[in-house]
Amino acid sequence: MMKTLIFEPLIPLTLWASLALGAVALLVWYGRDARLRLAPRRLLGVMSLMALGVALPLLILLNPLWMERLPPPEGKPLLTILVDSSASMATPDGEHGKTRYQTAVEAAGALSQKLQDRFEIDVQSFAETVSPADPTQMASRSPQGVHTDLATALELNLHEDRPQGQAIALLSDGIHNAGSERRVLEAAQLASAMSAPIFTQLVGGAAEVRDLAVEVRSPQELAFVGQRIPIRVLLQSRGLTGATAKIELREGDKVVESRQAIIGVGQRQEVDFSVAHDESGLYRYEVHVELIANEATLSNNQCLCLLRVVDEPIRVLLVEGNPYWDTKFLVRTLAADPSIELVSVVRLAENRFLERTLHRAAPGATGPAAATPDANTGAAAITQTANVAGAAPAEPASQPSAAAPASRRETWQIAPSGGAILSDAKTLAGFQVVVLGRDADVYLGDDALAELRRWVTRDGGSLVCFRGAPTAQISDRLRQFMPVQFSAGRESRFRMKLTDSGRDLNWIPEADEGSTDALSQLPSLATHSVASGAQPHAIVWAVGESLGAKSSTPVVSATAYGAGRVLVIEGAGMWRWAFLAPQFQKQEQIYGALWQSLIRWLVSNVGLLPTQRWSLRSDKTRFSTTETASATLLVRESALDKGVPAIELTGGNLEQPQRLSVVP
Repeated sequence: MMKTLIFEPLIPLTLWASLALGAVALLVWYGRDARLRLAPRRLLGVMSLMALGVALPLLILLNPLWMERLPPPEGKPLLTILVDSSASMATPDGEHGKTRYQTAVEAAGALSQKLQDRFEIDVQSFAETVSPADPTQMASRSPQGVHTDLATALELNLHEDRPQGQAIALLSDGIHNAGSERRVLEAAQLASAMSAPIFTQLVGGAAEVRDLAVEVRSPQELAFVGQRIPIRVLLQSRGLTGATAKIELREGDKVVESRQAIIGVGQRQEVDFSVAHDESGLYRYEVHVELIANEATLSNNQCLCLLRVVDEPIRVLLVEGNPYWDTKFLVRTLAADPSIELVSVVRLAENRFLERTLHRAAPGATGPAAATPDANTGAAAITQTANVAGAAPAEPASQPSAAAPASRRETWQIAPSGGAILSDAKTLAGFQVVVLGRDADVYLGDDALAELRRWVTRDGGSLVCFRGAPTAQISDRLRQFMPVQFSAGRESRFRMKLTDSGRDLNWIPEADEGSTDALSQLPSLATHSVASGAQPHAIVWAVGESLGAKSSTPVVSATAYGAGRVLVIEGAGMWRWAFLAPQFQKQEQIYGALWQSLIRWLVSNVGLLPTQRWSLRSDKTRFSTTETASATLLVRESALDKGVPAIELTGGNLEQPQRLSVVP
């Protein structure tokens, strides 16, 4: 073992040197002044003690350390060689007509031979998944991977228990197309934190690659019986400018609808299909794009979408402390969605609350309805049947369709109090989403907060604060729900900007390169409170950039709370997004699309509908050959007495169905 003396100064060296020079100067001055007053021997003793008193603090400030070099752990460091085996690696643009994959395999073999004496070599091939590979047998294979997932390849080959050290050599054409590029950056940051260097070798030349790819923005959709909803497909192209692509939506062997798209320069285009069903159930759709000659890969020319159709509405409760334009336009937007049954409670004055219910339209119901008593409240309420303001007009009678929005039955009443609506467990159990406006103090008593907390955590309800802090003073009980902490501030204006996580949700129609520009053209929002920061477990989907300032704060944040979710949207004045000037007509759809996507996201994967006893949901729509297919079964607690249903897996590749019995 070898020991070495090193110094790690506690203060900057320049400051230490200044102190040392000052101390020496003072000692010299004192010595010259005292030599006439002290005997030489005494002067020497005094000066020695003073020099020692100065030197010891200076030495401590240098922080001397004895470093003892320990022997390295036994074994060689690990070198993982990752070879891209996705279909794009089959492009023959290497020397002498070699494909990119052949070039990478040869480089991996040469690297293994050269470094096998110094490193423990581990060769892996990757596309959408990672698998071990033998360099001597890789040349006989052909690259056929659907996606290039660089992030997963790096994450799975970073080992915490490698004291000898580790490094990664990445051989790829560099096209990451499996999710957000942010994941690649996070994997690289993880490697840096683990002191695992990544050496990259880009393979491939300047040959033009021709490729078409389709991807469904939302692989699992939720719809109401008779409701016509869009299936949004993203078409990506490379090297095919000016060509025409034919895209088909298929249900089994039946072509439901087809579209033609002219491919632009480096564009990603969105193609919408429209579907509707008269019966509840799970429907499987496939999107196919017609093959192009000399296409680099055919594996990304199709994708899958699962549509779950339910025969009961999404019930939303909206409570507001005072009438605002934001509330009026939000009610209008939610009323335009036939899958939503809305109850809104607005405080008009002291002891005067307007409770308005937009009921689910009975299929085929037409004509006005007479005044009827409200069965829920027992009070006389005026009932009217009409197309709710903001709803899409019905189709002509000559073209009857179950997807045409039928007339809604609307009931309303004036109540003397609204504080009990959130404190009643039976009332809350009938809603999937509760939306809180501003000045909601009158609704949020101690009993209401306790019941609201139980509803979110146990029943899987979703709480939305759609204009920032719902009360002027956030109580400790309410603060537990919030994904952000609020503090008082002056009124300020800002514009919303999506984060990487927000863009991944694809809630806004232009959720690609143009999404940020689209939001910047919308009117600014106002806030009276400041979100001082997101909670550690919260996800921020959008930030607000203050006008004239460089700072940004969270304005759309969400968090999982028990079995449910809590979401906060900061900012007043969003109603102007639905009331734009003609030159911004393209952005006018953003307001409706945002709320429609948000409501469906809240109810699609959390909790059960009020009449559901159980629900089986696939965790993903696509699994690779090395993954275990998984699904989630939700069972209502009150239904456990009747037993849990068995789960059956069927498919064309199975010799016989697999039946599973589960225990909650």
